[in-house]
Amino acid sequence: MKNKACIQRTLVASLAAAFLVITLMPSAFANYGWKKGHDGGLEGKFRMKVHFIESNQDELKLTEEQMTSIDTIETNVEKSLIQLQARVDLAGVDLKGMLHERKIDVEAVNRLLDEKYGAKEAIAKALVQGLADVKNVLTDEQYAAMKELWKSMKK
Repeated sequence: MKNKACIQRTLVASLAAAFLVITLMPSAFANYGWKKGHDGGLEGKFRMKVHFIESNQDELKLTEEQMTSIDTIETNVEKSLIQLQARVDLAGVDLKGMLHERKIDVEAVNRLLDEKYGAKEAIAKALVQGLADVKNVLTDEQYAAMKELWKSMKK
């Protein structure tokens, strides 16, 4: 009987460990760039464009000044995203707490919803502005060369 109980405990522990690995692994690696740049959203598009330009700086004949500008734009966008995502997260925590109350203050909840989704809108706008700024660093010739490089990679 002891062996059967031991086997059952081992099986349950193994299944629990497998479940945790499967559910926690994607979120653990999301912070290390697995999702960033490859999620198809605006942030992915921004990160992919910057990475592509930086990786092909010699082929695009970028100057040091252009590389510095792109690095500055990337840093400023990253800082904005961190601040704005913090606003989204904080509003989400506050919302969760308010929605658990017996009586919900609808006006206060609506203000938090405005804050949360206003910050999400600001994230999208910051990414679009950053993408536009990065593209504006390039000359027309460099932009055309970038497009050709991208096409040749897709073949």
